[in-house]
Amino acid sequence: MALGVISFIVFPQYLGYYYKKHFSKIIKTEDYKNRIDQSFNISFNNEFIEVKNNHIQAKHNVGNFEYISETNEYFFIKLKAGDFLAYPKEQINDFDTLKTYFKNICTKNKIEYKNEYGWKWK
Repeated sequence: MALGVISFIVFPQYLGYYYKKHFSKIIKTEDYKNRIDQSFNISFNNEFIEVKNNHIQAKHNVGNFEYISETNEYFFIKLKAGDFLAYPKEQINDFDTLKTYFKNICTKNKIEYKNEYGWKWK
């Protein structure tokens, strides 16, 4: 029983260290190294969100949004395919306009808008 309690306390800390080390190695590989510090142009439309830079162009249709979540530091868009789009608030020039845009999209397309101000990275 004592071993179980010790494992319950130590394992989450070890797992956090393991994941940080593992994903740091992946990011440093040649495939991902050139993606750091790239800037993107993002266009918001009533039908889609378009993300562009010199290497890629992606359009995400509003109809594929499952929900939009607002936290203290980010806006997250959950796509029906299971992926997320994350928009850091600190990098947004006109925060109020973007928040209004997201709320209008949610209302117009019957998408859930979540306020999750207590959410934190774990």
